[in-house]
Amino acid sequence: MKTTNFPFKVSVLPIVSLFFLLSFSIPVRTLAIEPLTPSSLITFSVTSCNEVDISWVQGDGFRRLVVGSVGVPVSSFPVDGVSYVAGSIFGSGSNLGNNNYVVYSATGNNVTVTTLNANKTYYFAIFEYNGTGGSSDYLTSIYPEADTIPFGVSIQIVASDTILCNGASVTLDASGANSYTWSPPSGLSGTSGPSVTASPSATTRYSVLGTDLSGCQAYERITLTVNPRPTVTLANQPSSCIDDNDRVLTGGSPSGGVYSGPGVSGGMFDPSAAGTGFHTITYTYTNAQGCSSAATKTITVYGLPTVTLSNFPSRCFNAGEVTLSGGNPSGGTYSGPGITAGVFDPAAAGVGTHTVTYNYSDSHGCSSSATSSIVVNPAPTVTLASFNVVCINTAAFPLTGGSPSGGLYSGTGVSAGNFDPSVAGVGTHTISYRFTNAQGCSDSATATIQVGGLPAVTLNPFSEVCLSAASFTLSGGNPLGGVFSGDGVSSNVFSPSVADTGSHVIVYTYTNANGCVNSASSSITVNPAPTVSIGTFNDVCANTGPVSLTSGMPSGGIYSGTAVAGTTFYTGIAGPGTFTINYTVTDSNSCSATASQSINVRPVPVVNLGPDSTICMDMNIVLNAGPGFSSYAWNTGSNSQTITVDTTGRGTGTFSFRVSVSSIYGCVGKDTVEVTIDICTGLDEVGSARKDFMLYPNPFSTTFQLESEEMLSLFVYDQTGRLLEIIENRNGTIHAGKNLATGIYLVEIRTKDFSKAMLMVKTD
Repeated sequence: MKTTNFPFKVSVLPIVSLFFLLSFSIPVRTLAIEPLTPSSLITFSVTSCNEVDISWVQGDGFRRLVVGSVGVPVSSFPVDGVSYVAGSIFGSGSNLGNNNYVVYSATGNNVTVTTLNANKTYYFAIFEYNGTGGSSDYLTSIYPEADTIPFGVSIQIVASDTILCNGASVTLDASGANSYTWSPPSGLSGTSGPSVTASPSATTRYSVLGTDLSGCQAYERITLTVNPRPTVTLANQPSSCIDDNDRVLTGGSPSGGVYSGPGVSGGMFDPSAAGTGFHTITYTYTNAQGCSSAATKTITVYGLPTVTLSNFPSRCFNAGEVTLSGGNPSGGTYSGPGITAGVFDPAAAGVGTHTVTYNYSDSHGCSSSATSSIVVNPAPTVTLASFNVVCINTAAFPLTGGSPSGGLYSGTGVSAGNFDPSVAGVGTHTISYRFTNAQGCSDSATATIQVGGLPAVTLNPFSEVCLSAASFTLSGGNPLGGVFSGDGVSSNVFSPSVADTGSHVIVYTYTNANGCVNSASSSITVNPAPTVSIGTFNDVCANTGPVSLTSGMPSGGIYSGTAVAGTTFYTGIAGPGTFTINYTVTDSNSCSATASQSINVRPVPVVNLGPDSTICMDMNIVLNAGPGFSSYAWNTGSNSQTITVDTTGRGTGTFSFRVSVSSIYGCVGKDTVEVTIDICTGLDEVGSARKDFMLYPNPFSTTFQLESEEMLSLFVYDQTGRLLEIIENRNGTIHAGKNLATGIYLVEIRTKDFSKAMLMVKTD
């Protein structure tokens, strides 16, 4: 069960000599006591330009931590056990994160924060804390925060560039003030105003003094670096023909520069892009300081010569060699299939149309060419492709495969170019094909065609199946390797649900190695599945117990599902959740069907009144059954979420309190807690063997005393287990409890060989 700390009311009780010992674990706490009351009433006052004085009314902490943020409220908080460095110069103190800086950490109630930027909103939050160093305990759950905008001047300079080359200028723009004075004057277009033009001949640091309307002044400086320009040269460039390939440009010095000009891209020169004529190429080099210089040269691009070639007459494949002519200007060279040293050989070129190229180069080395075709006519080459096997029942079909097309077919079963297998008969037959070309040349080719018979095919009868049966692969066809078809058949698999009820014809088709096809058929009967239903279920609770299942129709079926056994659903086994109950019936044809319904098992509400508790006389305790239930029923007769146990008139002893809660689903949960009422006069040691120390008075109003001859240590804890006071290795008379507030405390006494604990009550 979850442990809950209940609040206590402390009453002044008579001093008695009866003590009791309470034994339990005591956690060690090293932090100081956290303050309860935060600071308040933050006020701001201006002390001078870019400064602000912050004052506040302090809370009940011994110290306080002031945290500042610019532009947005404070969003990072101090962490217990951590100490921070404060700096009244904004930004010099500890950064709690998100640029939240500590500007003050001491016991006072004011601080002056300096070096603030004018016209910006600053937010300040104050956190009370006790302790120092690792014992620091901060109050961060509640704290004051306020914002202010300091006055003053903040100067900024914006330059179009801070690094420039010799001879260049930049614009300097200042902002944040009402008047400006620039220095030194060398290289500046003026010495006043928010914007000036700087043209320094060497690296120069410029300053501007800004003054606002209130007389606040601020300086800002900027350094302009001036770099020298490089010395650049470019070597002469060779001429090009208009159709030359792109070439890499060279000759620029120093290396690493960039070429530009007509036809230039990526350091490459493209004559065709530049065009014929004279073109200026520029080489630009930029040194390490970003300063550039350039050099130029001219490239000449020549056009191509005009070349023509006359048409050639056609030649026969078996004609002799011929010397080619017709190229202009003369002096060029011929090339192409079958051409050697200007002589054309038709047999070497082969049958077909061939391209003859005439190439000519002028005095600039620029070349051009012209082409013409020459045709070589063949003596015809005749071929006949092989024929596929055909079946005896194949219809007559046109013969193909003769090349060139347009020839004549002949042979057994051939008529007007068509072949009829039934006329030719089963067996192998020779087919001839003859062709004559336009030049009157002819030739023939032959191929055989095979006529095959049909295969013998059978199909066994099928057994009846149910509509709900799973799809299955059909069998019984002979020879093996055929294909089934019909209602509900796909890829040789029969699906009863697709075919539906009734008798269906299944066809088995078989194709033999020759591609000849035959088939057989048989019927298959699909019987319907029985009609099954199951009624809906009411919601049940997880602690309801077994639920009888009776709504399945027709009777005689089988129930199944999670936590189902026979005709019973066990809620305790299933647990909370939604579960499916299935009801399955099998008819006389062995066909089955299933109906399903969901049943909701609602969780039992869990109520927790906490651990058993002990309280003092004249105190009250609140018992809380927790929110979220639809109803509450206490053994006290109350129907509310909480009840208050009033000790008045009950006397001491142990009392039981019980509650029953109901969820929105009507499910019931219960819990019981015992409350012991004690007179709370203190706790004595266990047993009576040791009587070697005295602890008194109890209750006490200022301090209590511990008297002992033996060396011992004393530890004081509050009701949460937080360590408040330590006195170690002392004997004689020890005084303690002076700084404790009114309340009940646990006092532990330790020696080297034993430990005792007791409750002490401090009154007003």
